[in-house]
Amino acid sequence: MEKWIDRFSGVIPHCGHDYLVSIKSGDMDGLVLELEYGKDEKEKVVIDFFATKAMRVADEGMYLRGIFCDEEIEKFKGQGFESVIYEMQDGDFGNLIKKTSGGLYEHLNMKHYIIITLNFVIEVISVIDPDITILNK
Repeated sequence: MEKWIDRFSGVIPHCGHDYLVSIKSGDMDGLVLELEYGKDEKEKVVIDFFATKAMRVADEGMYLRGIFCDEEIEKFKGQGFESVIYEMQDGDFGNLIKKTSGGLYEHLNMKHYIIITLNFVIEVISVIDPDITILNK
């Protein structure tokens, strides 16, 4: 059963899930997510996944039902998705990559993350934990 783990509690300033995200991805830079709080442009959060193995991105309105475990969604929705980023265990996307990677998922000890923002839901499969930086403008 799918389980979300709040490993990053208190790292990203809480603003509900009102962060807007800009996604930068490329062979050299890997995956960088820049979060900006639409109502206050004083801080920017940079989540750097470096070289990712897979990602899935959807408009947040497209993931209303049937994609994730409803109990996990409700648990964190009640807190306004306070941490923005969660590690996911036994999620559908992670399981798909595990199934199709010919054993590399386990060999490389890959992890599945989910990032919930105002405009997108982003799932990332990565070998290392992301680097999270808070920038003051």
